[in-house]
Amino acid sequence: PLAQWLGKTRLYALGLGLMAVMLLLAGASTMAIWLTLAYLLMGFAFGSIDTTASAIVADLHQGKMASKLMGALHAAYGTGGILAPILMTAALSAGASWRAVLWVLGGVSAVAFIFCGTTFNRYGKNLPQSVQPPNRLTRADLLIFVRKPGNMTFVLSTACYAAHQCSIYLWINRIISVGYGNVALGATAMSLFWVGTVVSRIGVPFLGISTVRYLRYGMLAASAVIFSGVAIGGAGVICGAAAIAGILGGASLPMSLTEITGRNLNLSLLSITALLLVTSLTAMLCAPLVGFIIGRTSLQAGLIFSGIAALASSLSAFCICERKA
Repeated sequence: PLAQWLGKTRLYALGLGLMAVMLLLAGASTMAIWLTLAYLLMGFAFGSIDTTASAIVADLHQGKMASKLMGALHAAYGTGGILAPILMTAALSAGASWRAVLWVLGGVSAVAFIFCGTTFNRYGKNLPQSVQPPNRLTRADLLIFVRKPGNMTFVLSTACYAAHQCSIYLWINRIISVGYGNVALGATAMSLFWVGTVVSRIGVPFLGISTVRYLRYGMLAASAVIFSGVAIGGAGVICGAAAIAGILGGASLPMSLTEITGRNLNLSLLSITALLLVTSLTAMLCAPLVGFIIGRTSLQAGLIFSGIAALASSLSAFCICERKA
């Protein structure tokens, strides 16, 4: 509804502006409750940015170029995930306060908001009609999307990939740090997983492999690597398994976003929203679920859960028919 009211480009710019405001307010907060609320609204801002950016890429490009640009977009998220903690830790170590760090980040977001707002205002009218405000979403549109063969299976496969991914990036540090007593390698494993994910998102679209085939065999291989790491054991082995799993399966989300919009050309925003929404919901559910499983069994169960989720994502993809060229 917001995209229909404002348009995708304006909603994207608004997300950047809201991100800037919330970061500045978070830095100025004096109570934990206000800091928490600021982060909640920042999540809304990023959700708007993520969804509309992916939809605009899908609207402007199709085929191989869409895969490359969607991969680059999501690789940028991963790159930020790698660099931000390093830069923030360095700033804090140099004597900067956490408030100052948030204010600087708010300033960066404000610059991005001004740049995007100015650019869209100047050139937005030249964009294709597909990027303009979409038609009002109806119940018929939802039914068409749900009933179209392959769509809901893509949603299921994406949910399984999200479960695989979040159980690694939320727990790999603790598994290695606590389970094997190697704190430094635990942090390294989490970084290497994201490095592998970024490499995958940039490189896989250039391989020319179809999305369905990639999901089938990439996630199957990622599952095998995770299970092998658990079976062999050792901090170094598990660290390597996390990195390789990132390389093998990291492009799953951007490749799936490109594929599902290609199958639903007139419902790009709905398709993007469906996959990203199920990704976020799965992450919200898996965080406490994996913690519960680990608490009742062992730390290794977190990785076993990740391997099972990757296998489920692969098996789901085997139920999707290849799209005809």
